[in-house]
Amino acid sequence: MVGSERAAAYTPQLSSVRDMQLLYRAAEARAARLRLLVELGRDLVNARGLSTLLHLALERATAFSAHDHGSILLLIKPNGPLKVFAAVGTDALPVETHIHDLSANTVGRALQNNKPIVLDPRQAALDDLAPPHAKPATSVVCLPLITSDAQAIGVLQLKSTIPVQPLDADDIDVLALLASQVAAVVASVQLNEENEHLLEALIERERRLADLVGRLLVAQENERRRIAYELHDGLAQVTTSVHQHLQAFAARYPQQSAEAGSALDQALELAQRAVREARTVIAGLRPIVLDDFGLATAVRLELEVLQKAGWRISYVNTLDNVRLPSIVETALFRVAQEALNNVRKHTKVTRVRLRLTCFGDTVRLAVRDWGPGFAKTTRSKDADAGEHIGLLGMQERVALLGGTCRILSRPGAGTLVIVNVPLPQRNKGDNDAQ
Repeated sequence: MVGSERAAAYTPQLSSVRDMQLLYRAAEARAARLRLLVELGRDLVNARGLSTLLHLALERATAFSAHDHGSILLLIKPNGPLKVFAAVGTDALPVETHIHDLSANTVGRALQNNKPIVLDPRQAALDDLAPPHAKPATSVVCLPLITSDAQAIGVLQLKSTIPVQPLDADDIDVLALLASQVAAVVASVQLNEENEHLLEALIERERRLADLVGRLLVAQENERRRIAYELHDGLAQVTTSVHQHLQAFAARYPQQSAEAGSALDQALELAQRAVREARTVIAGLRPIVLDDFGLATAVRLELEVLQKAGWRISYVNTLDNVRLPSIVETALFRVAQEALNNVRKHTKVTRVRLRLTCFGDTVRLAVRDWGPGFAKTTRSKDADAGEHIGLLGMQERVALLGGTCRILSRPGAGTLVIVNVPLPQRNKGDNDAQ
């Protein structure tokens, strides 16, 4: 009896010890799970690149589950195939593996069902994705990678070729949470990569558009130059010759009647007007002086025309006879021309200051008027299409040269156009001609 009583009295103590051990092991398991998630979160934050990220996740998952290898497969397209993007372990899937029929294997079924699949040793030994001559698996776990918007983007597969303790429900939940963390980061990386591709495509598109605009502007200037020279050598010469012949005729053959003299004078006036208009058209198309004598002289002659019309002009030029690259001279002349045309069309004042200077490797054009000015918001609403094209044309020409075009104005304070254009680096002996 005494022995029985002692045994009976000692049994609760043994049971209590076993309970304590079980509780201790459970606490250890919970700590391991928590440590796994914390360490994985740190890894995912610090990882650089998708490949590094996936390998870190696999290393954590295989260490936690005691499986000796694992793979992460991602969908290449929404409906497949699946492709191995990362693999670790002795019998890992080869990285070139592609799965086209998602319903024909465990990995695909886990993806389609959006649920983890755990194979017992008998099922694992018949794993349908095992490489040839690989050791039979004793455990296989497939966990779908599901994003926050419930989209399955891949599968985390764990395998073991050595006996391992079966994973309980809590272990599977932790691994599923790990898989969701991986899915979130993978989705973010893929989105960033897609955005980068879109940005690169947009930059390339802008570059091509800028190149096209530049080619169009060059082609336009070349065509203007061709037409200007043809008019100068053709129509302008003919009209000048007509005027000279009429002058010679009037001097050699005095008219006998007032009516005949009046008709001849009218013909002389029309011929003279034709000469002036031909020269004006030629100057508008492409001032020959720009090609022959450069930007400073071409701008000065434009301003002299305005001075003869009664304008008060202030012109500062530090370029003197220095020639700039042809494309720079053309762009700056067109900007100056457009700025002066805007003053003529939209203001009643006839006072303008123009500065053409060069400092370092930059040439600056500044055109100032004392007109009514404008507020940018108002002008953008009220301006007609021609004004928009003029302002945009100025800015586009300058931007193609890598320069800046600032238009400063406010009501009652006039307008200031400031253009800065960097001069291209040229080797000695290079010509300015295009």
